[in-house]
Amino acid sequence: MNENSTVLFYTELQKALEDIVSTLKSKNYIHNDLQPNNIMIYKDLLKQPLDLMVINYDWVKGISKVYYPVEQNPEITGIKWPGEARGKIESDQDWKLISFWLQ
Repeated sequence: MNENSTVLFYTELQKALEDIVSTLKSKNYIHNDLQPNNIMIYKDLLKQPLDLMVINYDWVKGISKVYYPVEQNPEITGIKWPGEARGKIESDQDWKLISFWLQ
């Protein structure tokens, strides 16, 4: 994969993730666990755009109706959770979590 195709892939990935978060938010839902191991990517080199499938809907709830667990262990997966333990999970936190691991 050359540098141009890497940039194109990253751009497609970001757009697809923005669409997923936007769709959830428009329906007043938040996924709460959008991390790399919950997103399956399918890329047919002859087809555009990138296809994504989000899995693990255990935490999907209505916006502002769910809270982070009492204890968070970011060392399990190296993820920096956007909220505090016991804090309410807000609508922008799906995108904050994605932004952290897209860096």
